[in-house]
Amino acid sequence: MATMIISDLHVPGDCRDPRSDLTVEARSELLHCLYAWRSADHDVILAGDGLELVQFTLAEIERGQGLLCQAIEDCVTLWVRGNHDGPAHALCGVEVVPYVVWRGTLIMHGDWADPFCYGPWAWLGRAAGRFAAWAERAVHPDADLWLDAAAQRVLRVAGLGRGRYGAPERYRDAALHVLDREADAERVVIGHTHAHRPWTADGRYANAGTWTGRDWQARGRFIEAP
Repeated sequence: MATMIISDLHVPGDCRDPRSDLTVEARSELLHCLYAWRSADHDVILAGDGLELVQFTLAEIERGQGLLCQAIEDCVTLWVRGNHDGPAHALCGVEVVPYVVWRGTLIMHGDWADPFCYGPWAWLGRAAGRFAAWAERAVHPDADLWLDAAAQRVLRVAGLGRGRYGAPERYRDAALHVLDREADAERVVIGHTHAHRPWTADGRYANAGTWTGRDWQARGRFIEAP
């Protein structure tokens, strides 16, 4: 038995909706993996942002993605809350927690290390998210990709790193700092950045990646822990 850790599914109301970052193909592969892992008696921990509750309502998702919601309920052992998961206490029938130490692995979403989620830049992150949602509907489905370049410039000017979420090292170092204070944990896994990171050489840190985006097949989409 192993622990399979997934993150950032961003399940939409409809995969064909311009607001969706989860493709039909990725959804099919996700369904296959979830039931294959259950058949192998693996635990499955969802490290946040399982649903896209910024762009869609829970009713829209349950109505449009009943099969996937059922698979999550059937196969996911525990759900760690992410910043797109909304305020619901339970999602798709799975217990939701802020974080968990599971068999020696500390599992968190990672949004607390994001300068656009918390801290002095949080207002800009919220404004950018609302604008991107409007632009995807009113201008072009790829509008969020066009906004990436602007976000990267802001990050560089602010000295917060590179990429849409800032320097990957920011999240690694923040996660390891929390790990050092958890006596029962030997390793840590986060998500949030959509950038898969396999286990470091010392086996203490990894990022579960994402199932979203047009290049989802080229990305790592899960982490296996003991």
